[in-house]
Amino acid sequence: MDKEYNETYYDTNCGYYLYHLRASHGGKSTARYMHYEHNILIIYFIHGTGNIKIEGKQYDIDEGDMVLVNPNELFQLNVDDAKFHERIIMAPKESILKNFPIENTGIFEGFFKRKKAIGNKIPAKIVDSQNIGNELLNILELAKSSDKANTVLCICKIVEFLINLSRKIIPLCNEEGGTAHENKLINDIIKYIKVHIKEDIDIGEIADSFNVGKSHLSHLFKEQVGISIWNYVIIRRIQLFNYLIKNNSSIEETCYEVGFKNYSNFFRLYKKHMNMTPTEYKKQLLKEEKIINKNNVKNH
Repeated sequence: MDKEYNETYYDTNCGYYLYHLRASHGGKSTARYMHYEHNILIIYFIHGTGNIKIEGKQYDIDEGDMVLVNPNELFQLNVDDAKFHERIIMAPKESILKNFPIENTGIFEGFFKRKKAIGNKIPAKIVDSQNIGNELLNILELAKSSDKANTVLCICKIVEFLINLSRKIIPLCNEEGGTAHENKLINDIIKYIKVHIKEDIDIGEIADSFNVGKSHLSHLFKEQVGISIWNYVIIRRIQLFNYLIKNNSSIEETCYEVGFKNYSNFFRLYKKHMNMTPTEYKKQLLKEEKIINKNNVKNH
């Protein structure tokens, strides 16, 4: 069967991205690479089934489930061969709060404090009982509207939605969320990489440390996580760079601090994975910081 794909994309430049994806196809739709997003992702699976790999863990997805992904989590979505698939993806940015009192910025705490790859899946029974699926559908309808009043209402509804997720749903899912299939060896290796990320990392030494063959380890890691060990290390170092550069004025010094040994190589890899240069990313951070600081002055 020929694949038909319909994507509706909304970007109001108001601090969020909203996608509505509908697909009618045969076969299996798989994201080839692991994703690393700059924003929180909230994915609502209205129709269709599949699975999502997050940091070496795999969650099975059924109709009505919702998944939360933090900026520091690598993930890969695989959609099963359902005849029809539909999902909504919301990516709110912290700048959505620029028109609200600074005291409300804590609404993202619940997302960022959640342990990595823990409680990502919100099962359909919780989505239904807490009515968050319908809330997201209502937000989508507001985003479609050209009415300026609805644009303002949409932003307010998104903030309300995030507060509900952060304070109520995330704690609930940490206790009762969907079960993830995991491989203990891969999880231990991911923890090892996290501890040694700033040091020289050799795949052969990792294999020896865990008493497993280098070839077998490389194959198993890519199968479970979705990318090679070395690409995982690169992305983790870039993520650490992005975190540290917020408070570090030197791009070159920060690149060496996170484990890269050659600035030119770092620059090339950064642009490949981030679709922008380190300088462009830092300018983007400074721009967003000015918006937040300007708003703080207004509210005080």
